[in-house]
Amino acid sequence: MAWVPKNIADAIYKDIPGAQYFEDTNQYTVPCLSAPRIALWIGGQRFAIHPQDATRVQTQTGQDGKRESFCTNTFLYTPALSQQSHTLDMQLGDSFLRNVIARYDFGDPANYATANIRMVTTTPDELAALNSFNAVRSAQVGLPAPPIVTELPGGSVTTTGGSNPTATVPSTGPTPSSPPGAPPTDANSDATNNSNGNSNNSSPEENKDDGALQLVAAPTLVLAVLLSAVAAFAL
Repeated sequence: MAWVPKNIADAIYKDIPGAQYFEDTNQYTVPCLSAPRIALWIGGQRFAIHPQDATRVQTQTGQDGKRESFCTNTFLYTPALSQQSHTLDMQLGDSFLRNVIARYDFGDPANYATANIRMVTTTPDELAALNSFNAVRSAQVGLPAPPIVTELPGGSVTTTGGSNPTATVPSTGPTPSSPPGAPPTDANSDATNNSNGNSNNSSPEENKDDGALQLVAAPTLVLAVLLSAVAAFAL
């Protein structure tokens, strides 16, 4: 799952009808057919999160002895996040990594500036993803499938790379005397409030390589993605 600051978890799940927050576990429970719309901007590219990765199905035995399904958030707050590093804003984990194909190039060991991460989305069609979620999740929890959705809540969003965005993020690395600044805290700009703001980084520089759009991003976002990837592989 993804570890995020509490204000981001609240922005995604708090206003979902029927949502409940449990402070002892720092988790939300939400109706299982809830499909919060989440996306992250990395390297100037928008990466949508499949609704199936926004919540997960869990079960418990009710008082009548029957198994009951309930769903919890996968982008959640944990106090351990703030204890790891003052430069770590979020740890994205599989909730994000299932939505991209990522290639990690460590570059020339003598020149860390040549390292980069290249990602391409695996959720290019959000409308198809939403309808797939409705069919799969309703079957998982034994509920009638909702009708086919023909429009996305909040409308469509223009992505820099078109229907199949690709981002290449070079890693410039921090200098010992100048630690990286914190990335913007509004990385969930396409959460349930449907505000489609980008991060406050400077305008990306566009390059062409074998027909794929590449974008240069701030090294602080690279650090966040690297840390999340390392943590995910470690788990």
